[in-house]
Amino acid sequence: MKSLIVSLALLPALVAAGSVHAAGNKPPTSRWEARSAGKSSVALVAGPGALQTVSLMCRDGAPVIALVLKPGQPTSQPAQLAINFGVMRVDLPLTRSPDRGNIWYSDLRASPLPKLLASQSGKAAVALNGTPQGDLSLQGSTQASRTALGACYRY
Repeated sequence: MKSLIVSLALLPALVAAGSVHAAGNKPPTSRWEARSAGKSSVALVAGPGALQTVSLMCRDGAPVIALVLKPGQPTSQPAQLAINFGVMRVDLPLTRSPDRGNIWYSDLRASPLPKLLASQSGKAAVALNGTPQGDLSLQGSTQASRTALGACYRY
């Protein structure tokens, strides 16, 4: 886990100020997209409510979800993300990225989230620390998540 935290120190190069600079300088949209980030890919989408960006990527061989919170959001820990797909709810503990107060991440190695993103359509309800944030679009999530996590997550 320590190496994962260290590698996530590089996350701002991928997810700086809510856009993936290394992946094309375009802000995320409400449709999941896979973008190139050096030798790897990042799947990203604009988030609802306090979530500016939701991203998926492989870091040190581990699947990771990274969130950029909008300015003015609390930065205290612990933090919890809940994503309700209707058929299943996924709860993820979030850790703040070192030295980056608005970037939070969670290791997805033991999570069903990638499989749900690759198999569900429509939208999923999101809550941050128990507070509803709105709906996360699942449009394009199948292809984008498989592209971004194909090297580090077994579907």
